[in-house]
Amino acid sequence: VYNGLNFRNIQPLAGIELSVEAFAEDSTGTMWLGTTAGVFFMQGDSIVRYENEEKWSFDSVYDLVLDNAGNLWGGTDYGIFKIEGAEVTTFTRNDGLSSNLVNDLFVDSQGILWVSTFGKGADYLGPDGFETLPFLSSEVVFCMEEVDGMMWFGTLNSGVGIYDRISGQHSWQNKESGLPNNQIRALETDDWGNVWVGTSGGGVALYSGQPIRFFNRDNGLPGRRVYTIGQDGAGDYWLGVDEGLIALMHPDSNNLFYDQFEMDGSKVKVLRADGLGQMWAGTEGDGLYIFKQDTLLNFNLGSGLAGNFIKDILHQPDGKVYVATTDGINILTPKKAQHTYDIDLIIMSDGLSENRVMSLCSDRFGRVWFGTGGSGVGVILSDGSVLNFPKEENPGLVSNATRSLKIDRSNWLWIGTAGDGISRMNLSADTLRISALRSAVEMTSDNIYFIDFDADQNAWVGTESGVEKIVMNADRQPLEVFSYGKDEGLLGIETCTNSSFLDDQCNLWFGTIDGLAMTNPTVRVSNEYPPKTSITQVNLFYKPLEDTPLHT
Repeated sequence: VYNGLNFRNIQPLAGIELSVEAFAEDSTGTMWLGTTAGVFFMQGDSIVRYENEEKWSFDSVYDLVLDNAGNLWGGTDYGIFKIEGAEVTTFTRNDGLSSNLVNDLFVDSQGILWVSTFGKGADYLGPDGFETLPFLSSEVVFCMEEVDGMMWFGTLNSGVGIYDRISGQHSWQNKESGLPNNQIRALETDDWGNVWVGTSGGGVALYSGQPIRFFNRDNGLPGRRVYTIGQDGAGDYWLGVDEGLIALMHPDSNNLFYDQFEMDGSKVKVLRADGLGQMWAGTEGDGLYIFKQDTLLNFNLGSGLAGNFIKDILHQPDGKVYVATTDGINILTPKKAQHTYDIDLIIMSDGLSENRVMSLCSDRFGRVWFGTGGSGVGVILSDGSVLNFPKEENPGLVSNATRSLKIDRSNWLWIGTAGDGISRMNLSADTLRISALRSAVEMTSDNIYFIDFDADQNAWVGTESGVEKIVMNADRQPLEVFSYGKDEGLLGIETCTNSSFLDDQCNLWFGTIDGLAMTNPTVRVSNEYPPKTSITQVNLFYKPLEDTPLHT
């Protein structure tokens, strides 16, 4: 026993060897002990074995907890027991427990008893007896309640299961979503509502409310890098990965990556679905492919494309398809015959500032904007004429080396550059003027790989250092920046160029050099708990107050 100054050892009864596994203090101040030799309690400086009229005892008691009525519950290898005054009641599998091997007991803020078992998941004591949580089937080491009432279950090898008592829905946090490993040994919440997760051999992880799910070779991704993401009309995801593969994925399926296509070693850098059920794939060196059920078409330099290195694909409402290459822009116009197109070409002689086009997007007026590798940005007007906006004539453009273009719902064009940050242009203004984005907090990197927007129109920016979320106000001005890296579950860190995608469920997908990340910004939990502060020292004129003449 430690009294704040020193320790005092208390010896058990003579002849009894025991290991203390759990403590619980009741309302009278009595300290109860769960041990390898049964239940004991403190009586003065003595440890006394608990006995009852039935001479009931268990060899090993692994946990003790008091319920709201003051009853003592214990978990053993033979089920659980309740001590209510002088009466003892036992509960086993015959009474509804999923297993008699009990690891942990917990009473939540509603007074509900939760039972974590070895190998059979977890149970809770409801009005009609014990109920089992069906989604937990592995060994549950312990459980706890988060500040918002969600129940968290730490498992031996499956990560953390999270259960919403109100909706009955559940989710998982595990290695895929950023935990160091799935072997959970401790869970705790702090005063700010964060959850700390202790693992076996992987250190400690901090969960602050923004879940990031991660996919890599460990869960079946047939490659390391993810260059691009697209979603077809059936809701399945197409991934361009390294080693010249396209992987098909359904995130809610047991078989995540259920199919793949080999593209003869050519990396697929762009995937875009059209409104006809076709997936368009741009490759690095093998031109353009169109997938339509069992039909596969290929367009390349020999069939009229400007070049075989495809950087972006843009589908327009009128059916035209713009294709950015390292040798200019192609416009594919569908003909009456199925899968046939007229192919037009726009290059420097037609007004482009540079043939190396990196990205494409269109505004609400139908204008097509393009970003080049070294000559700034430009726009193709409805009459086919081209206007260019180089840095030399537009000081607000931070660099001519552009990588990513994106237009938000307010019709602002965002321009991501290679090493110099972001510029923007209000495309609804009478005069088109480019200005540099000045955020309230600096980003971790100005080397921009992609720009995308969530359902609330906050900007998500990929760099070689992770992903930045720029929170915007109603006037589309930046308020603050949140950074996401390895500590937040983004295991890949360095993102790939133009590899972001917002799906129809408001999920944001990011391709990285080490896998695929997904997050849903709409489920972020805000921290409403103010930090605790304490004043440790007061300085005046750069000196401690007690060292100044004003100290009294």
